[in-house]
Amino acid sequence: MPGRAGDELLALPVVVRGIKLGRVVDIFLDRGARRAVGFDVVCRDEARRFLPLAAVGSSGLELTVSSPLVLLQGADLDFYRSRTVALRELRGVAVLVGGVPAGELRDVVLAPDGELLEVVVEADGRTVHMRYGESVTFGAARRTAA
Repeated sequence: MPGRAGDELLALPVVVRGIKLGRVVDIFLDRGARRAVGFDVVCRDEARRFLPLAAVGSSGLELTVSSPLVLLQGADLDFYRSRTVALRELRGVAVLVGGVPAGELRDVVLAPDGELLEVVVEADGRTVHMRYGESVTFGAARRTAA
């Protein structure tokens, strides 16, 4: 299965046996930003819960889970949030290739196992897909004048 863009994964419904539990609103990446570890899900009760990537199946238009119990909240949610970085926090940061600025991060493309395959950067008004590798790092967010 080819990779999927972060934007494509956002707003997908999370379902169990055809019942919608909530929708994806963010993607959590490990601190090294090398792979996705799970999703931030807003559930039907408006509570936010963490959905580990390992507990997810995909039918293309939705993310499927075997039980609503795989959606974590409270201390479990805090544990994962404290050890990850959200994609929304990375958007706009400088993407460096071999230490040289290549543009600002707009999106990522993920393999089914969560591995980062590509970064999507905006550089000089163009959107460019770049293969993700060891030489690709993320810098600081661009600051705007107040």
